[in-house]
Amino acid sequence: MEWDSSYATGIARIDEQHQALFRTVGEIRTAIASASAAGAYAQLLSFLDRYCRDHFSYEERCMLQHRCPTAQTNKAQHAALIEMLTEHRRWHATHGYDAHDAQIMVDALEHWLHNHICRVDLPLKHCVGGDVS
Repeated sequence: MEWDSSYATGIARIDEQHQALFRTVGEIRTAIASASAAGAYAQLLSFLDRYCRDHFSYEERCMLQHRCPTAQTNKAQHAALIEMLTEHRRWHATHGYDAHDAQIMVDALEHWLHNHICRVDLPLKHCVGGDVS
């Protein structure tokens, strides 16, 4: 899964953050098949923790500021993803790396990303008058 302009929201900072997430998930998908999978998966979980705090907070503020009609859905979906990630982090901390679990996580994340951006984030584009940083 790769980011392309069809995922653009019209807010440069959000689009740059989405691109970084797409790149990271792609790198983890590649790493899962290699000997460095355990370390890569741990890095993904760490990255996602930071990403969610920073990106979700900024995106939620933008949606409120621009009166985006999907703002509440956005916030609820962010909370659900954070809950899912928290469960994966707990499982990983208790049981360690498992290739099958890592694959499920990456697949779920890619599915969530595509659906969330296309259905919830993209309406922001229609609320923004121009490219905002």
